[in-house]
Amino acid sequence: MRATPLPRGPLARFWVNDYGLHILLVALLALMFVAPSLVAAGLLHPLVVHLFFALTVVSGVMTVVRRGRLPVLTLLFALLTVAVRFAEVRVGLTTITILDSLLSGVVIAVFVALILAQVFREGPVTVHRIEGAVAVYLLIGLLWGCAYRAVWLLVPDAFNITTGHLNDPMTLYYFSFVTLTTTGYGDILPIAPAARGLAAMEALIGQLYPAILIARLVSLQLHAAAQPPGTDA
Repeated sequence: MRATPLPRGPLARFWVNDYGLHILLVALLALMFVAPSLVAAGLLHPLVVHLFFALTVVSGVMTVVRRGRLPVLTLLFALLTVAVRFAEVRVGLTTITILDSLLSGVVIAVFVALILAQVFREGPVTVHRIEGAVAVYLLIGLLWGCAYRAVWLLVPDAFNITTGHLNDPMTLYYFSFVTLTTTGYGDILPIAPAARGLAAMEALIGQLYPAILIARLVSLQLHAAAQPPGTDA
């Protein structure tokens, strides 16, 4: 049976030819797992973490802006988010930090929605679709990390940490991924109702997303395999 041809059109060409998704994945991995460890070890300046955040936002725009209905608005909002992040680093006011968390969460949520729409759309299962699914999973962890950070700033006693302190915002992103994967080490405990509600919702998504994703990809692959030779999926 001949392989099912890839769908044509401007939406499909991105998944075949563009490198925005590759850069987004690399930036996310560096932002969440590599840079914080090197900064903690004194091998990198803390500013590097924010540079990787900016790279994540820029690559996210490269990934989704051509598919959005309001590409210019998406681009401007992303630039505003990066500007507020570096203003927060320079000024350090709590108000700007809260704004940074909220803007970051909104722009990440937009990326999640637009990439997820392409991951679950009709068509053959490709490497780019798998990369998009992985990127969405990492972005969900980053999104909830922004939400936890906002809650912590608004309600200082929202979390109880048994070791260390919460002055480093990356600690809450670590808590986000621990919750998303339902690992639950118990070193950070949500105390405030808002924090508990967010943690419960994230744990639920962490269970449902892989199951729904696998079911969808399997159904798409079976559908593509069932198509007669020469028929587009």
